[in-house]
Amino acid sequence: MEVTDKLLTDVEELLIASESDQGAIAKLLDIVTGIEGDFPANLKKLFTDNLEMLIADANAVKTDTPLAALVTDLADRNVDAMLLRDALAALCRQTFAEYPDPAGLIRAFAVLDEGTGILTVRSRWKAFQYLKEEAVAWHGAFGLGKVIEVDPFSDLVYIQFDRKQNFTLEQTLVAVSIARPESLADQLASNSKVAFRPSRPAPEFDIEIANSFEPPIANAVTAVEQLLVPGFMSKKDHDDWRKGSRGSGDGDQKQRTWREARSLQELKICLADVSNINPNEEQAAHLAKLFDFAASRKTLVTDFAENLAAVWSLSKDVAWIEAMIRAHEEKALIWAELSEFSVVTQKLPAKLVPSWLSATYIANGAEWLMQTTMTMPLRFYDPVDTVLKNRDHEDTLLFGFSHDTMKRAESLPDTLVWLWRRHRERAAQSFGTPRPVFRSLAAPAKGEYIKAKKELQKLLMNDQEFQTALMDGGTRDGIGRFVQIVKHAHLLNKGEKQSLLVKIVRLFPEAQDLVEDRKPVEALQKKVTSVRMLEVYRQELELIINKKIPANSAAIAHAREYGDLRENAEFKAAKENQRLLLERRSYLEKELSEIIPTDFADIEVGDMVIAGTSVVLKLDSGTRTYHILGLWDSDPEIDIISYDTEIAKVLITRNIGDSIELPGDGGKAVISEVRALPDHIREWVSAEPVAAAGV
Repeated sequence: MEVTDKLLTDVEELLIASESDQGAIAKLLDIVTGIEGDFPANLKKLFTDNLEMLIADANAVKTDTPLAALVTDLADRNVDAMLLRDALAALCRQTFAEYPDPAGLIRAFAVLDEGTGILTVRSRWKAFQYLKEEAVAWHGAFGLGKVIEVDPFSDLVYIQFDRKQNFTLEQTLVAVSIARPESLADQLASNSKVAFRPSRPAPEFDIEIANSFEPPIANAVTAVEQLLVPGFMSKKDHDDWRKGSRGSGDGDQKQRTWREARSLQELKICLADVSNINPNEEQAAHLAKLFDFAASRKTLVTDFAENLAAVWSLSKDVAWIEAMIRAHEEKALIWAELSEFSVVTQKLPAKLVPSWLSATYIANGAEWLMQTTMTMPLRFYDPVDTVLKNRDHEDTLLFGFSHDTMKRAESLPDTLVWLWRRHRERAAQSFGTPRPVFRSLAAPAKGEYIKAKKELQKLLMNDQEFQTALMDGGTRDGIGRFVQIVKHAHLLNKGEKQSLLVKIVRLFPEAQDLVEDRKPVEALQKKVTSVRMLEVYRQELELIINKKIPANSAAIAHAREYGDLRENAEFKAAKENQRLLLERRSYLEKELSEIIPTDFADIEVGDMVIAGTSVVLKLDSGTRTYHILGLWDSDPEIDIISYDTEIAKVLITRNIGDSIELPGDGGKAVISEVRALPDHIREWVSAEPVAAAGV
């Protein structure tokens, strides 16, 4: 539709009328939906500049109304403004009312994040609507997969690629594309047994597959191959079709069996529906020729590994495979280069890994297999351990090799985690020094190796038994070494260092002097507050949503009645108040979603100052008591202070007898006592606050 001056005038008049006339909104919707192609810039600006006339109250926009349809249509046309986003947020809460965490859903869509384009917001919205169990998914790194679970309570999405992966909802909507139901990609992924050959050129086919997903895939070539091979065509037929060298729709060739396969690629297709094989001497010799051909070709190392593992897993008797492997005078390329072996092995389907490791043992022996295991992710250690035990080796063989690697400070986090997880009692003495752990954590990690690194870091920070082992069981020399490494470790931030030092003192109070030379630092705190103050903030949010925002919307509508908005002081003041209310609401929703309420009843009081304790300071002028509570807690009349105040930051993690410098001109003080909270403070913590005005 051509945008004429008359149409612009009509739209402007309809926008003015839309404040009181629903019919005007319906006419605007007809105009917007009637425009094909790119939305004209001048029409877009007209809507953007006059949204306050169209949307009097963002929270009053209801689903299944012309206004709701117009709001989403404008967003799809890249009309972007905060008021429009507020309306989308209101629609999100209504559309997905059954979702347990609507505020989290709005964050995942990035509805209120002006740094994220409105088209991206709408794309995530649509993808979420398709995000169901059995939905086809695409991830740039993991390829094609299927959604197996969407857990709204834990905010996790589980997707089965070659291996099961889990993402937060936000990660899913950012990194994963979801196929629309009944789209071509969905049909191909769900009906792999149906006869099908693409009849169009590959580029056209790629475009339809790319557009089957939300958001569309940038380059669908790999996705197309995974959808078609081997379920609908062989790799060779696919490549020929893509090159345009010949058609691939005949489908009248005789289906060969595994006994007649002419290549490993064809063998893989033939084995897809086979439950077991038991080749005779002639058939075994035929298969041996296929493997012999592929063994020395670098481009076929993956096919070699996948097919060898497959025939091993399907064979009733693997003696012929062992004989075939041993008969090779020269090792296959994949067993000649450790790094090549590691890369290919990590790509294998999980069900083939045990068979592949057994074949590798026959090819290269226990020493080589254990050596390569030290370069592999954590999930391979147990299968290798099982292979070695099944070959009548001692059950400590892999443990001993891993232990020796650790002593040389050459271990991956995966090795250390496996040692601790599977051989804790044997390994406790092996972890008598923390240096291998810190060296391992200091090395960069990517991909699958990140998981074990995070687990090792978690053990270091939270597992008391692990921490004790790193301190040589708690000897003074062991504690001293651990303290010094913690203090100078670059991989730990300031808060993590302080947290570990605090935990050392809790485990071994007698070692307090070994950490006393530290300067006061801010202690890591969970975001907690008292039950009382949580209710105060919650009541404020309810007041804003239920009374202040509606009242403000009414004030805006009333101010419009005075005419020209450009010279209307009441309108400008009401709009500024709207901005402040929405900012405060957004802040409160965010903070309330992150804060943890507590009554501090489970605090164990010792010699150290922590949140949830009362501390008595000895000053030159006498004594002063502070009750250190949560983030939002403050009542100067009864000496309640938040742990986020400057004085609390100085006090927390200090001990009875410590001399401190008070903030500002407070002078010096000595911590004379650390006590449990007195009864009147506990009553304050749990007391019902006075209701906010208007609630």
